[in-house]
Amino acid sequence: MANQRLKKGDQVLVTTGKDKGKTGVISKIYADKNRVVVSGINMIKKTVKRNPQTDEPGKIVEQEAPIHVSNVMFFDKSGKPTRKRPSA
Repeated sequence: MANQRLKKGDQVLVTTGKDKGKTGVISKIYADKNRVVVSGINMIKKTVKRNPQTDEPGKIVEQEAPIHVSNVMFFDKSGKPTRKRPSA
């Protein structure tokens, strides 16, 4: 993404998808793929294989999946969702 508008720690609103209307804080950014990970949003279930070396059983883990940056909207200081403009 040539012009990165969002930063880690920004409060965002999800505008589309199964979590539409929910808010969260950006915990990770994948700038090369134009995706962000928002804490507590877009949760998926992932299976983890058992590890015979440590004798750890297999399990199902819930984790956040990345969301495209076009599907989130920045919250400004007044608490309203808005498009964030880069500082010039």
